[in-house]
Amino acid sequence: TSVPGVDPPNMRQISFFGTADPNYDDVLDYPCLDWGQKEAQQEMAKQVFAEKGVDTIEFLTEEAEPQIVLIVQQQMEPLGVNIEIVQSELTSAREQAYACDYQLFWFGQAVASKSPVEIINQVFRPGAGFEMCQAEPPQEWLDLLAELDRVGLGSVEEKEITKQMDTIMRESWNPKVPIRRPDEFQIKWNYVMNVDPIATGKFIQSRFVAPGK
Repeated sequence: TSVPGVDPPNMRQISFFGTADPNYDDVLDYPCLDWGQKEAQQEMAKQVFAEKGVDTIEFLTEEAEPQIVLIVQQQMEPLGVNIEIVQSELTSAREQAYACDYQLFWFGQAVASKSPVEIINQVFRPGAGFEMCQAEPPQEWLDLLAELDRVGLGSVEEKEITKQMDTIMRESWNPKVPIRRPDEFQIKWNYVMNVDPIATGKFIQSRFVAPGK
């Protein structure tokens, strides 16, 4: 804290995912996190790229050899896709995102301060962050949202409902559910990038508790 005379709390990190996650018990079964599924998932992705005729992707960057691109090159090589670096002056990613530029391949990273429950409340519900490049949610999800508004914060019912909503978003709404984080550290259109925003969002969560608890 920067408040004079106030000592910062002594906190320790207990989980990279956070026990506030309504699907916390299932997270290690996600295809992107279960190491045992890696080879099978890579082969499926390779087949998709081959069927679509995608063998080369241009990565626009202002740097000659940006580290993130080199990492992406390594990740895409097993999928049969070559990443070509194209160096040029770029429009800011945020400007492109506001313009709904579907050529956008960009994301930032930062420790999230919101739990998945709060992300549902602040980003995905219609009228919040949802208005940008809308993708209509399934009716089942909207019905659960209405139920969520009638239960208490932190209640068992909230946990059960958000678990169902989280599952629908991951299994049924993808790859169309849009994400625009309210803190603006991250702009991601996963129906362009084919990134699962639910698992990605969980991956950057950090939770802290006081020592001894």
